Amino acid sequence: MGWAARCRREFFTLPRAEKQGLERLLLAAYGAHMMHVTFVGRTLLVGGEVAELIVEYAAALARCGGADTVRLVAYGADGDEIQILLLLGQGVSVMAESSKVDMPELDNRDVVSYMRQRLARTGVAPSSRPLDPETDSIFAFEDDFNFDS
Repeated sequence: MGWAARCRREFFTLPRAEKQGLERLLLAAYGAHMMHVTFVGRTLLVGGEVAELIVEYAAALARCGGADTVRLVAYGADGDEIQILLLLGQGVSVMAESSKVDMPELDNRDVVSYMRQRLARTGVAPSSRPLDPETDSIFAFEDDFNFDS
């Protein structure tokens, strides 16, 4: 029996509380959880970090009345790898929900970096906090989209 099989066997013999603690520890260490993102009636499967950032970025765009597109790779309903282009903004519903699907996370490093940079410019840390009206951070965000032009 190989190392991985022994680890799986040992894991399943642990008491439930220890299993849950170990699962949380592994997720925190490796961040390898997948989430379903529902967008315009279609469900896609992406990594948890990507899913949460899509929702956070969409919320930030909606708060300022802006819009943006993001291109990423995901798993479609049939399990195939697909490239998608999402339009995020006011009036567009997007939802992320947990999944127990065990698939490798696709490489979306570029879009993660992009959304993090855009969120940083708004002054909103990814945690759904409202913009601070004293910082004028919304104006930096609006300048990027040339709302005054």
